[in-house]
Amino acid sequence: MNAGSRVWKSGLAAGWLAIVGTMASRASDLNSDGGLGNQTDGVLLVSPWSRNLVYGSTGSQSPFTNVFANNGMGVYWATTASGAWFSQNVGPISTSTTSHVYANLDVMLPSTGGFRPLLCQASGVNPSVLLHVKDTGIFAYSLTNQPGAAICAVETGEWYNIQLTLDLKANTYSGAVIKAGNSLRCPISTRPLTYADKSITLIGADHAGLNNGGCRVDNWLLSDTPLPAPPSVGHLTRYVAQAGQTPGGGYLTWATAASNIQDAVDAAAAGEVVLVSNGVYNTGGVKTPSYLVTNRLVVDKAVAVRSVNGPEATIIEGVVDPSDPVDGLGANAVRCVYLRNGASLAGFTLTNGRTLKTGGHYQFDRAGGGAVIHAGCVVSNCVLTGNKASDYGGGAYLPQNSAGTLVDCTVRNNATTQWSGGVQNEGGTIRDCVIDGNYGDMYCGGVIMAFGATLSHCVVSNNSSRYGPGGVYLVSGGTIDNCLVANNAVNVSHATANRPCGIWLDASTAPQIVDNCTIANNRGKKNGGGVGFTGGSSNAMRNCIVWGNTDADDTYSNVYVSAASATVIDYTCSGPAQTAYGAGNIGGDPRFADAGAENFHLKVSSPCINHGLNTSWMTNAVDLDGTARIKRDVVDMGCYETDFPVGTAIVVR
Repeated sequence: MNAGSRVWKSGLAAGWLAIVGTMASRASDLNSDGGLGNQTDGVLLVSPWSRNLVYGSTGSQSPFTNVFANNGMGVYWATTASGAWFSQNVGPISTSTTSHVYANLDVMLPSTGGFRPLLCQASGVNPSVLLHVKDTGIFAYSLTNQPGAAICAVETGEWYNIQLTLDLKANTYSGAVIKAGNSLRCPISTRPLTYADKSITLIGADHAGLNNGGCRVDNWLLSDTPLPAPPSVGHLTRYVAQAGQTPGGGYLTWATAASNIQDAVDAAAAGEVVLVSNGVYNTGGVKTPSYLVTNRLVVDKAVAVRSVNGPEATIIEGVVDPSDPVDGLGANAVRCVYLRNGASLAGFTLTNGRTLKTGGHYQFDRAGGGAVIHAGCVVSNCVLTGNKASDYGGGAYLPQNSAGTLVDCTVRNNATTQWSGGVQNEGGTIRDCVIDGNYGDMYCGGVIMAFGATLSHCVVSNNSSRYGPGGVYLVSGGTIDNCLVANNAVNVSHATANRPCGIWLDASTAPQIVDNCTIANNRGKKNGGGVGFTGGSSNAMRNCIVWGNTDADDTYSNVYVSAASATVIDYTCSGPAQTAYGAGNIGGDPRFADAGAENFHLKVSSPCINHGLNTSWMTNAVDLDGTARIKRDVVDMGCYETDFPVGTAIVVR
């Protein structure tokens, strides 16, 4: 290859791109090898490419796939000579021509120390270095402003692939460092580009003292065209242990773990895991983004925070405001966790979380004492207990129009001074949870379901409220299926407590459905000890058992339907039978196994067995126990399917 053949893509070359040496322009250059003479991967760099290039002996080539396949860049450079450098310069760049530049290189670090720039903001003397290798780490920032710890710890004698995206209009860059063998992925979070003339140098620069001795480079490229995706790798893990360090480092091993969960989350990028060891994490705090209340932990990116040994051993603790001796709410309160932008949390106990008492935003400053779970976020295998909010969701709050998820959790002994002592769910999903012993000082002790929310395969028990309901309040559309709602209570001594107790379906023009649930032993004051329908044109209950509930002030102990409600009730067992509202309803004793001991499975003599209505959702579905929803030809009423012991004789009359 001669000097005149070193060319670049015409879209970059037109008036703003210059590469060291003489160059021409062809539109097809990047479709082959960037005008480098069809170099083969692992072949030494052909002179003259850069000034003062000193060749060293050949060595092992990069194991990464060439970014442009067989006919790609494939340039290899290895030297042990002091003072040699290797550079590819672009500049100045017009942002009216392109908004992004993409960079790729594979690099192996030498066994000796020293400073090696990888990305510079300008060529010439003493350029501003944005990304560099020093000793056994990759650092960001400039020569004069190096951080205290590397963004990625690396090993000598190992190959690493670096892919970067430079946003020329936003003046930022980001990317990732990937170790050969896909065993490590270090993200490079958004970093500033602050130069004026948009000049870029990849690999080295023209200033005295540069020592790249022993550094090897392969498969390098600058382009205005997005590069192929880097190798897929497992999630990079950051570690947290109470005996760890705070702050500093990337927390990439247990030996260098953070002592604070927030520090590790801040260091992580989307797609990574933060792994937390045993302990009570009760220090530090971060304000809710754009709001006022402090949180023990804010995860505002798609980072998965996981405990090692589960909620019994790993606790995130909020703060009770001492200025409020009754509720602990106020400006000095600390909520446990705030999640958004695809974050997830698994395996923790969240306790003593509190919110503001007054002022602030009612959703994000005064709701969700234990956790706020935004769209796309998941809290799983957690215990939320002893938390309190002034408005909604003492245990947890899933905001309006949210697709947040609470799964496989226990929500117990939480409270609010207003609505939903356990959980406020506005459009999200609660699945496989126990919601028990929570209290709402106004409405709903257990869980409020709104805006199309889903409650599935849950136990809602022993919750209470002042006005009702004790268990579940369903409004503005939503579904409850395969749930047990039992032993909830309304304060019958309160003069205005007149809401249904177990489940209340309020006015709504959107569908509200209760499907295959057991509602039993709830204690109300008025308008339905078990289930109450007080309005709406789309309410429906089917395949349910509503039995053993009490109502202190009227005769609607199990089911109440107001005159304004166009409700359909099908294939439901209650006393009395709800024959006026649909088909297949019965009024006989369902014959629970042991209601006094809160065992609401059915005896084999129950009239509810094989007496439901099969629907399409039951295909491959399971009951509350996790066993097949239809064990014989017809579904059972209630939340449990019944297994007959081997040899049982069934008499059909």
